Amino acid sequence: MVAEVYPAAVLGPSSPLVSMVLALGGEEADGGVDQIVDEFREESGIDLLSVTYAEMFTDIEALLDPGMAMDSSDVDMGMALYGEFDEDEIVASFERGGTGYEVSDYRGYTVYLLHDVGGDTMSVSVINADTVLIGMTSSVEAMLDVADGAAPPLSGELRQALDSLGDRHIGLAIELPPEVLEEMVMGTGGEEAMPQMGLLGAMDITALTAPVNAMKVLFDDDTMHIAAISFFDDSAAATASKEYSEGVVAMFGAMFASSEELQDFASGMEVGQDGNVVTFEMSITAQVIEELFTGLGTMMGQN
Repeated sequence: MVAEVYPAAVLGPSSPLVSMVLALGGEEADGGVDQIVDEFREESGIDLLSVTYAEMFTDIEALLDPGMAMDSSDVDMGMALYGEFDEDEIVASFERGGTGYEVSDYRGYTVYLLHDVGGDTMSVSVINADTVLIGMTSSVEAMLDVADGAAPPLSGELRQALDSLGDRHIGLAIELPPEVLEEMVMGTGGEEAMPQMGLLGAMDITALTAPVNAMKVLFDDDTMHIAAISFFDDSAAATASKEYSEGVVAMFGAMFASSEELQDFASGMEVGQDGNVVTFEMSITAQVIEELFTGLGTMMGQN
């Protein structure tokens, strides 16, 4: 699984997301955003608002393995941050937090080995004033292999899925092996456990039966645009997913028939199919979110 985010654009004072949060939560929400930035700076020595771009990855198959839940140190997790960084401030944060660490070298790069971070050993490497790597030691070393030219960067279907998203402030792509997909659909004992249960595709719960899924969020003025793409192995599965999504959209419209604003929102949802690929798109504003919460509250009160 690979995730991308532009923290400065998402959390900055001119961010449409912050404007939406403020519109929904008032001044208290503003303090919440500031608190997130302040706490991260105190704990890591990194100002999130100085991070222009971040890319994170993890082994989703290992995360889904029940045996890994007790030992996350065996799961590859890492992230690369790009922006403006002060190595002295980062090291000072280790000392402020009382985190024991030692300094090592890998391919000519300085690597800080942090002990007992949430029970695990993490590593941090400041490649230069523009790039910081954080993650499990094996993950940081893998990224340094790429930085040194000893290993190729991300490629293949996952990279293509991310690139297919176009402009974005947040991006996510997941690739799942066939055996994991089979367990999700049929269960570990061969019985049909939760047919078509999924994760991505926004309103489409069939999406996880697709080997590759991608989703993006793009902020534009006061609007949040969400798009999801599912890449299936055959057109029949893609058609079933598209039809399911269309049914969910129709059901949503019926649930909120009394709200003109939510009706307009539902009519703006778009579901498409091109061969084995299914897309879902929608645009949402703070006003729509507020109206949605009001509608759900009314429905729950009636029940």
